[in-house]
Amino acid sequence: MLSRSLPLIWAVAFAAALSACSHQPSKAILDPAKAKIAYTVGERLAAEDRAQQAEHREEMSRLIDARAIKTHDEDRTVSFFMQIRNKSTKAIASLDSGIFVYDAAGRRIGMSEFHLAKPIAPHAVIAFWYPMRYVRFSEDAGTMRLAAGKPKRTQLEVTEIKFADGTDAGYDD
Repeated sequence: MLSRSLPLIWAVAFAAALSACSHQPSKAILDPAKAKIAYTVGERLAAEDRAQQAEHREEMSRLIDARAIKTHDEDRTVSFFMQIRNKSTKAIASLDSGIFVYDAAGRRIGMSEFHLAKPIAPHAVIAFWYPMRYVRFSEDAGTMRLAAGKPKRTQLEVTEIKFADGTDAGYDD
């Protein structure tokens, strides 16, 4: 896995360069013509990925509005006060979402996922506290713990919705 500290475009270009040169000696990676091709391919793939993500976010925003309004830190846990509004005409059985936590300067300090198995009626709004242990943030557990008691901004990105009628929307696993 490539480091998350690399910008996406560099990571994709690097992976493409490695793939293109895997059958040749390592000096082929330094070939300027191949590096330019790899960079171009990486740019194209990154642009396609951004377009797909934007389309997915637009699709989800038509169906649901999910927000983390408040956070509360405890000893080994951070709790998020969630507000979820079902904009669809179907009852929601469950949903999967990514959760991204940023410090006051806008730097990402935590990233995790959560699964919610609460039914949400059509056009209904629910609000609840969702506690998460710091270890659920995996490699970001340390930065989340260091940010305890400090201002945070949280973003939710709903990835998949399962409706009560058996249909779903979003990414399939």
